[in-house]
Amino acid sequence: MSNTNETDPLMMLNNLKRVEAPPFLLTRIRQRIANRQEQTLNPAIVWTAGLAMLFVISINVYLITDNPGINKRGHEVNLAESMNLYPHNALYE
Repeated sequence: MSNTNETDPLMMLNNLKRVEAPPFLLTRIRQRIANRQEQTLNPAIVWTAGLAMLFVISINVYLITDNPGINKRGHEVNLAESMNLYPHNALYE
């Protein structure tokens, strides 16, 4: 199996011709680079949003964990008793 000059893949590369780029191609590339730079976030906004989320998460963790100042029975039981409701499953016993 011998390759001739016409079917040899490396010889086919010799037949390629240079392609001219459209005149607006460089303008489009520069515009995309400029748009990418405009899309960056302001670091002050990022820090502010991060600190706000950290504050909200820390308040949630504080409220969820057992605090000595909170009654151990829980707020739901106190609310149910104030409405004269049974806070347990007495109906099913």
